[in-house]
This record gives sequence, C-alpha cells and structure tokens, in this order.
Amino acid sequence: TSPFDAASAFNGEEASQLYEAEDWQAALAAFSTLADAEENERIAAAARLYAAECRMQLDDYGRARDEFESLLATHEPSTTPANLLFRAGEAARLAGDDRLARERLSQFVGQHPDHAYAAYAHAYLGAIATAAEDYAGAGRHSRQPLGQGADPEHAQSIRSSLLPPYPRLGKT
Repeated sequence: TSPFDAASAFNGEEASQLYEAEDWQAALAAFSTLADAEENERIAAAARLYAAECRMQLDDYGRARDEFESLLATHEPSTTPANLLFRAGEAARLAGDDRLARERLSQFVGQHPDHAYAAYAHAYLGAIATAAEDYAGAGRHSRQPLGQGADPEHAQSIRSSLLPPYPRLGKT
C-alpha cells in the first residue's frame, strides 16, 4: 500500500495544519516526530513522506531524495505509487544526482506514461540528456506525448524547455 493512502490519518493533526499553512520547518519537525513515535507502519511511512515533501519545500533536496529512496525500498517495483516514484526522481535531479534521477524518472514514465506528471518527468529527462550533451536523447524526450493529465498551458513550455540552446547546436 501507498504512504499516500494513510495520509488521512493526519487530518486535524498539528503537523497537517502546519503543512497546510506552509510552515515547512515546523511541519517537518512535527511529521518527523510523528514518524518516530508511530507504531503503525503505514502511518509512519505517510509521516515520512510528508517530512520528505517538507524537505523539498525547504530546498533540502539531498535529504528529501534519501527519504524518498528509503520509502521506495519498502515497495516492490511493480507496486510503487506513481507520485512517490516521480518525487524520488525529481528530488534526485534537484539534488544533482542525475544518474539516480534518470533511473527513477525513466521508471516512472515507463510505468505511468499517461500520468499527469509524465510531461514533467520528460522535461527533467530532457534536461539530464542535454546536460550530458546527449541531444538525440533530449530530442526523444521532447517528442514524447505529454500525458493525458498534462496542463495544456504548460505543455509548450515543457516541450520547449527540452530543446538545447542554439549556441550548443552551433547556430547563432
């Protein structure tokens, strides 16, 4: 089961209220305390998930990546929740761990090609390919369908962000 499934356990809790108020530091402390004290594994995992989300908001991407990876380790690859897999890849990318980001985001688009976040995963994968000067790979990601749930307003900006800058292509 997904840690997202147990998130309703936090309704009305101080940690949830702090999260909703976007008090990320206080919410992180509250969810970390809940995770450490909780005996129910599903609820503890949900608290760890929210703690990782707080870390993302606090730009602590390396520790968020580690927490998402720890949560991923508790799932069989075929049962990994899509959102968890995407966030693990995103955190890895933002932490500068392109190898892990490529692995997780590729796994995400392979398992969930029509997910609303697929467009964002392709954007990250395209950026990783561009950084590695793999322009053919970047181009493949720019031609991928943007998924059924992709926000049409962002579709073009996502697709255009996958293109390498003109100077890198030798154009002026």
